[in-house]
Amino acid sequence: MFTWLATGHPAIPTAGDFDFTPLLYMAILLLAYRRSRLPFRAWLIPVAFVAGGLVDSMSDGLHHSTLMTASILTLVAILIPPSRRVPTRPSDV
Repeated sequence: MFTWLATGHPAIPTAGDFDFTPLLYMAILLLAYRRSRLPFRAWLIPVAFVAGGLVDSMSDGLHHSTLMTASILTLVAILIPPSRRVPTRPSDV
């Protein structure tokens, strides 16, 4: 099978035993969060790192390719509408 469609390892070239795929998923998740227009907090970076690792482990376990998983994450990030800011105070009207 084509190496870029291989399952169990990323389509991104690896340096030794280091897997860059969780970092790719982390970047997609952070961009989706940024698109939601919610305030960015520093604690989101480690949370996104753990979530990227979980997504990578699940996609490897289900034998999905990196290309398919990244495409699905990107599609979900695009289709989720940005949140609207709710006023914290009622208007004076």
